[in-house]
Amino acid sequence: MKIFFGKNPLIDFSFERELLSKGIDETLILISRWKEKYLILGYAQDFSGIDREEAQKNGVKVFRRSSGGTAVLSTDSINISLFIPSAHPFAKPIEELYKVFLETLKDAFGEIGRDVEISKIKEKTNSPICFLSQSGETLLVDGKKFFGGAQTRNKNVLLVHGTLLLEFDPILHSKIFGVDQSLLEQKIASIDIDSDLFTKQAVKSFQKTLQSKTVAPPKIASPSAQFIKQTQTPKWMP
Repeated sequence: MKIFFGKNPLIDFSFERELLSKGIDETLILISRWKEKYLILGYAQDFSGIDREEAQKNGVKVFRRSSGGTAVLSTDSINISLFIPSAHPFAKPIEELYKVFLETLKDAFGEIGRDVEISKIKEKTNSPICFLSQSGETLLVDGKKFFGGAQTRNKNVLLVHGTLLLEFDPILHSKIFGVDQSLLEQKIASIDIDSDLFTKQAVKSFQKTLQSKTVAPPKIASPSAQFIKQTQTPKWMP
């Protein structure tokens, strides 16, 4: 198993798309802390229900990810990506892969003394906000969503990734998405954890889940200039 640490959506999404394009020969995890304001759109999502001017006014940078689903607004978050070769025993169908992913993260939270739960609700809303719906990719704390995930895959690689909110700004969410602040506060939360401790434990938990006997020394994600340049186009930074 290989471990990489990212930096921001430009680096992380460029790295993800490069791995999806070129393929991998073993399981790989990418973990990043995003401390700036980012709005991440799903692959096929447009700006319906999103106030672009408000995002620009508040210094929010917009990126598009390779996976589906709806938008995530991050002001401080941990982002985790798991890559699995298509020939790997854990290369499972969509719902099963979410289950493995979430149970592993739930185990990691438990090991650092935080009780979280996997949502049992199968809910889809018309909202452009990922965190206003609960389905098979949701983790809850005190009944509110603080982690949401998405997937994409090709014939060589399966990618499941997600965002864990360390901070939730309901005022900024309300401005950008035009949703009542009280509804946002009823549905969405952040979680207070030691991010370094959680990151270390998450790696251990994935190693146990994937039955990986060895873990290579962590590296910094370094996508090629070609993929960084692609990310800096309107398709990926709309």
